[in-house]
Order: sequence, then C-alpha cells, then structure tokens
Amino acid sequence: MKSVPKLIKRFVGILMLSSLVILFMNFIIIAIITATQAPNGSPWTTAEQAAESMVKSEQGYKMSDEMIEELNAQNVWAVYIDNATGECVWHSDNLPDTVPLKYTASDIANTTRGYIDGRPFQVLCKFKKLI
Repeated sequence: MKSVPKLIKRFVGILMLSSLVILFMNFIIIAIITATQAPNGSPWTTAEQAAESMVKSEQGYKMSDEMIEELNAQNVWAVYIDNATGECVWHSDNLPDTVPLKYTASDIANTTRGYIDGRPFQVLCKFKKLI
C-alpha cells in the first residue's frame, strides 16, 4: 500500500508536466501564426494604401510598384471600378479569371457581403479625384 501514494504522486507530476508542455506549445504556435500574418494586420489598411497609391496617367490608371509588390506578397488582388460606368478600369495582374470586369449597382451592393465569385473581398469606397 505504500506504493499507491507514490504512484498517485507520479501521475499527478506527469499530469502537471504535460499541462505545462501543452500550454507552452500553444504559446509557441500562437506566436508563429501571429508572425506569419500580414504586417499591417488589416485588410482595410491594405485597401486604403492601395487606393492612395492609385494615380491616373495618360495611359490610364496606375498603381505604384511598391504597392503592387505588397499586394503580391500578401497574395491579394485589386480592382478599380469606375463609379459612373461600373467598368473595371484597372486590375492587378493576379486577378482570378472568374472575377467579372463589369459591375452593376446591384453587384456593388452585393459585395458588402464580403465575397465576389465565392472569394473573400474587401471593399473600400474611396472617393478620390484622380487627376
């Protein structure tokens, strides 16, 4: 009977050690996941920066090369839709083929659900006069 308390102490020790190891591993996994996320941490910020970097030139609309590199690094795509016509006047090179290039007012309203063609979509309504 002297071995029963010793056995219980051993099991409790193993349980406590296992709990600490699991807790420590959770913190490591959370740190790894957090470190691999987008540096600005928000799709709104990325969309806002993309809108700010858009300029109009004689050839049409253009986005800065740094912003295009950031979009590619985050594996996201962007479109610029003319408010008057609903036409896509600019899009990034990695735009999926299934994403439409012409939108109606109803289509734009439906993007508030956050999806175009079943793909996550971040809408930024930025009224900026491009000269």
